[in-house]
Amino acid sequence: MQEKFIQALRQWKILVVLKHRYNRKTAESLIAKIGWTIGTDLDGPGHGNRCGAQPSQPGYDPPGHEVVFHHDVHEVVKVATRSSTIEEGVNAGCLLNIGITTGAHTLQQLQSAHPDHIIGNLLEMLPIVEAHLSAAQK
Repeated sequence: MQEKFIQALRQWKILVVLKHRYNRKTAESLIAKIGWTIGTDLDGPGHGNRCGAQPSQPGYDPPGHEVVFHHDVHEVVKVATRSSTIEEGVNAGCLLNIGITTGAHTLQQLQSAHPDHIIGNLLEMLPIVEAHLSAAQK
C-alpha cells in the first residue's frame, strides 16, 4: 500500500511532509518505525507553526509548510487523524482537508471538524487528489 501511495504522489510531483510536534530526533525515530525514509517516502518532517497565527485564526500556516518551501496554502492537501488538526487546515484555507480514521479520533469526532473528505486509509486519498488535479487542468 505504501509504495503505491508514494509512487502516485511522486508521479503527480506532490511533496509529502509529516506534521508533528516532536523534536527532530523523536520525529525521525517515529518515521523510521512506520517504515518511511526521509528523502524517499517523505520530503521532510514539518515542525511547529512559524507564522505566528493560531490554528483558529485566518492566515495560520500549517506546520510543515515552510519545510518544503511551498508558497501557496491553497495548494496544500492536509490529511489528519485529529479533528483539531483538520480545523487548522480549514482555517488556513488549505485546498483539501481530509480526515483519516486510522488515528486518534473516531469517525464522528473527525466529522465534527467538517473535513472535505474522510478516508479509512491513504490509498483512498488518491482518487480524491486525482479528481482535483484533473479539474485544475481544465
